[in-house]
Amino acid sequence: MENKSLYYLTINVTNKCNLACKHCYDSSDKCFGNDLNLNVIKKTLKEAKSLGLVSVLITGGEPFLRKDLEKILHYSKSLNLKVFLATNGTLLDKKNIKFIKKYVDKINISLDGVSKFHDMIRGRKGLFKETLDKINKIIQEEIPLSISFTAQDNNYFQIEELVNYLNKKGILENNFLNIKRFINIGRGLKNNLDLSKKNYFNVVKIVEKLKKDGINISFKDPLYSLKFGRGYGCYAGIHILSIKNTGDVWICTKVEKSLGNIKEDSLINIWNNSDILRNLREKSNETIKGCRAAAYAFSGDLFSKDPIF
Repeated sequence: MENKSLYYLTINVTNKCNLACKHCYDSSDKCFGNDLNLNVIKKTLKEAKSLGLVSVLITGGEPFLRKDLEKILHYSKSLNLKVFLATNGTLLDKKNIKFIKKYVDKINISLDGVSKFHDMIRGRKGLFKETLDKINKIIQEEIPLSISFTAQDNNYFQIEELVNYLNKKGILENNFLNIKRFINIGRGLKNNLDLSKKNYFNVVKIVEKLKKDGINISFKDPLYSLKFGRGYGCYAGIHILSIKNTGDVWICTKVEKSLGNIKEDSLINIWNNSDILRNLREKSNETIKGCRAAAYAFSGDLFSKDPIF
């Protein structure tokens, strides 16, 4: 079977974080993990480019805890990639905003509700206000921005309130709010968090209503894109890969199943010769529909159906 092109790559450059969010899929905190060194990251990016890579997302943990983050971003941009950066925003300052503006095509910052809801989920009092201050600095510098909201049973009803708040501040005028579906892994699993089937479709209703109202909002979920005819569905392992800070290669950031490790093997070999990837590509148009991460988290079977399908 002909191999697909790798369009989008996520690299978790560290699992260290200055927060300990309740829903974190990576269970990131202040621990000191065995993060990939810069040379391995550069080698992997170069290999990914040869496989057709268009866009790379640099994330963590909190990527600003890496002292060489600017070098990672600089090298990514030198490969003529679209460079995206995901951060909790708390460590943004004049120095790193300067190199973000130079090397990053879009920065992603998370807000999981208004005021106390965001603070509760992210585990720090006053964090919502702090994050909004950093978002305003990004907007002042005219850096493209997206805001992520991870929908869970304990906060999905905050979507409209957050939209109203951001609209009043003029933040959504030129920027998007991206809704993400909570996947039951990592610290979220330990904290017994969930997004029920009922509330999943409540999220869909809210998103559809806000879209009709002209709000810059999207729902980043394969099942949603498939059901509403806005895309193929899940591209994990087909056009997308994720690399953990340990070097393990996953089909996406939320599927806890290693295809191999870039410290021991080349990304090219993993992409071209993995039996798991071959099976995904062969079955992608037949039996597997919806989110592979949700399917795997629910059943332990990468090829089972999305539990909300």
